[in-house]
Amino acid sequence: MLKGKERKLVLLTIVISAVLLVVLIAVSMVNNRPDEELAQEFNIKQTESVDMEHHHAQKSEVVVSTQKAVGTKKDIRDIIRAARTWGPGYTPWIGRKAPDFVLEDIDGKRHRLSGYKGKNVMLIFWATWCNPCLAEIPHLMELRSTVSENELVMMAISAESPRVVKDYARKRKINYLVASVNMRMMPVPFSMVNSIPSSFFIDSEGKIKLATIGLLSLKEIKAILQASPMN
Repeated sequence: MLKGKERKLVLLTIVISAVLLVVLIAVSMVNNRPDEELAQEFNIKQTESVDMEHHHAQKSEVVVSTQKAVGTKKDIRDIIRAARTWGPGYTPWIGRKAPDFVLEDIDGKRHRLSGYKGKNVMLIFWATWCNPCLAEIPHLMELRSTVSENELVMMAISAESPRVVKDYARKRKINYLVASVNMRMMPVPFSMVNSIPSSFFIDSEGKIKLATIGLLSLKEIKAILQASPMN
C-alpha cells in the first residue's frame, strides 16, 4: 500500500497531467480552425480596411472639389518661371508706384494714367514693324473682347508717327486704345523701354505689378492679371 505522501504525489501528478492535456487540446482547436473561418475573418478585416480607404478618398475628393470651386490665385513667380517667350524687365520698379503721364490716343482723346486709379492698367509698347508685336495683337484683341473696360484699361504705345500708327490700327481694326508718343517725354521707367514688345501691368492701387519683355499669350496675360503681386 502507498503511504500518505506518495498517494498525494500521485494524485498531484494526475491533476497536472489532466490540466496539460486540456490546454493542449484547446491550442490544437485554435490552430486548426477551418479555412472558411479564417477566410471569413480576413475578408471582414479587409472590407473594413477598404471602407476606411474609400472614406479617406472621398474626403480628399471633397477637399479638391472645394478648392477648385473657390479658386486659387497663381503666384506670379511661378508664371515667370514657366515663361518661354518673355521674361521680367525693369524689376527695380516692381511694387513701386507708376509715374503719372498724359498721352493722346489716335482719336485725339487725352488719357492720364492716374485717372484710371481703381482699375488694372496694361501698357503695351510696340511698333508696326515689330513681328513679335504684331503676333501679340490677336491675343490683345481677344483680351479686350473678353475683359470689361471697367476692369482693365489697355494702352498700346508706339514711338512711330501718329499717321503710321493710326493707319495700321484702323487696318487691323484694333479694339483697344492706341497712341503715338514721343518716348523722351515719358517718365522713367517707361522712357527706358528699348526692347519691344514690352508690357507694364499696373494694379488698381497704381503700383507696377510686373513688367515684361517679349511676346505674351492671352493665357499668360490673364494669369498675370489674376496673380497675387510679389511681396
